[in-house]
Amino acid sequence: MRRAVPAADGPASVARSAPRTGRCGGSRHPVLDSRETLWPPPSPALPGRGERRPRFHDRPRVNDYDTPVRCRSRVDDRRTFPPTGRAPRDQEGERAPSWFLPWQSYEAQATRLRNFEPCLVPGLLQTEDYARAVFSAGGLQRDERVEELLALRMSRQAVLGRDDPPECVFVIDESALRRSIGGPAVMDRQLGRLLEAAELPHVRLHVLPLDAGAHVSLGGGFVLAELPGSEQVLCLDNTARGQIADHPEWIRLMLRKWESLLGEALAERASLDLINKLKVTP
Repeated sequence: MRRAVPAADGPASVARSAPRTGRCGGSRHPVLDSRETLWPPPSPALPGRGERRPRFHDRPRVNDYDTPVRCRSRVDDRRTFPPTGRAPRDQEGERAPSWFLPWQSYEAQATRLRNFEPCLVPGLLQTEDYARAVFSAGGLQRDERVEELLALRMSRQAVLGRDDPPECVFVIDESALRRSIGGPAVMDRQLGRLLEAAELPHVRLHVLPLDAGAHVSLGGGFVLAELPGSEQVLCLDNTARGQIADHPEWIRLMLRKWESLLGEALAERASLDLINKLKVTP
């Protein structure tokens, strides 16, 4: 016969039987005596039993102003991959990253593009060899996938040569110009491409010098696209995927950051002089 364990063996002992219930203030709740302990303690945010605790993605996101913002932008593409596991194809049949498809449309109809890049030459200004070296880095992409991404990037650059091109302002960190991607010959041609692009009447190019020190966008690059009607759309870069948003709080913050970066950058002539100094061949 099993011996009963006296309740006085320790304060942490829990009654094996279900707690009795009573009624207080019109609501049912467990009635515990001094020997019973309820664990885990009830949460003030969850007054009833059986309700799940809030998960991380249920919580409202907070922006840099520490105020709640919408958890999903109306322009943020959240479509999933088709059953094949491959990204949907763009209009020309190339497989584009799913997040990028809406940005193609915004970029194509933009009246102004403002782009800051801390580590790379902006995609709209990259040469084919430079872009191929970027997509091939680390050997993470298959050769076929590299060529697909390369074709997509090169096709985007048509926006600079259209009949009514957007006003394009680029701020590039000096470190991006000094980082050898693809080797000296590839970098030399890339610097030459920047000088050619700067001659276009709708393109302005600025270099953020290394001696500027800490700046407001060390965490990554971004593009602000101004659409007809003065609507603003934002694309934030990270190592996994871009994020497209039109949150008013985010737009205001990134406009302030853009003005700060532009104020720290070199003037157009000084920027081109620096690029010429870094270029090996005339």
